[in-house]
Amino acid sequence: MEKLLAFATELQAQGGGSANPPPPSNPQNLDTSVLDHIFGSNPADEMRHAMDGIEDESVPLDQKEIAFDNLEMLVEQIDNANNLKPLQMWPRLLKQLDSPEPSLRKLTAWVIATAVQNNPRSQNDLIENDGLTKLFASLDKEDSDEAKNKILYAITSELKHNEPGVLALDNIENAWDQLDAILTLKHSNMTKRVIFFFNSLLIQDDKSKQVLLEKAKSYSFTDKVYQFALQHSADEDCVAKALHTLALFFRYHIIVSDVNGLVQSVKEFQTIYPEIFTTEEWKSFHDSLEKSLNH
Repeated sequence: MEKLLAFATELQAQGGGSANPPPPSNPQNLDTSVLDHIFGSNPADEMRHAMDGIEDESVPLDQKEIAFDNLEMLVEQIDNANNLKPLQMWPRLLKQLDSPEPSLRKLTAWVIATAVQNNPRSQNDLIENDGLTKLFASLDKEDSDEAKNKILYAITSELKHNEPGVLALDNIENAWDQLDAILTLKHSNMTKRVIFFFNSLLIQDDKSKQVLLEKAKSYSFTDKVYQFALQHSADEDCVAKALHTLALFFRYHIIVSDVNGLVQSVKEFQTIYPEIFTTEEWKSFHDSLEKSLNH
């Protein structure tokens, strides 16, 4: 702040109030960080600087975490996210998924998720760098719950509104098996993320929906989503996400094995959480359940 004040004072003193003040008397002595504060530094340079710090073995862990935070904030801007490719930073970023530090693996996934979310260009760039395969490999071996949750977040961010990515899942070893396994975990946040991801695919108007419907039959996804609702019946958000997803599956005739049990459960949930659906949505769900019972 003192440097900024001194610089501003010098400009004012030499400018004399004119519209075109002369340059400072000793420009070679100016700290470039002062200019960066005033005019803003180049985002591409900031991204490189952050990644250099992350890769530098001499930089302490807490400073690497700060560098990751800075990088994540930068890629919130879509232009910066799309610059990861021309800056050749995707391979460098993905390499950090193998960091020995759980916090850095978590932050790596967070940066990836932010960069690809609702960003078709960066989603494609990630696939070009074999990033989706690497994310699933990391998900499979990760032993930190926090890092694993963020890796899953990166995967679902990459696949939402990304038909080519969903179609590519069959070419990634154990990809669908891993998503299926998460549905049976007791960690509600991760399971809820997968269920919400399924919900997003079911409302997309592309081949992603059909892929999921076919997988739902072979993996019995609807039964697992129903069990999740029962296991977390005291959590309105868990129940809401489960029932909304089940309602969509039923719309496309993918039902649970115990329809009678679901009918009773839905009635109970409606009493406890009436605002999960509108009146018309509750009626539509009940109607689809009744049709399933009659077939």
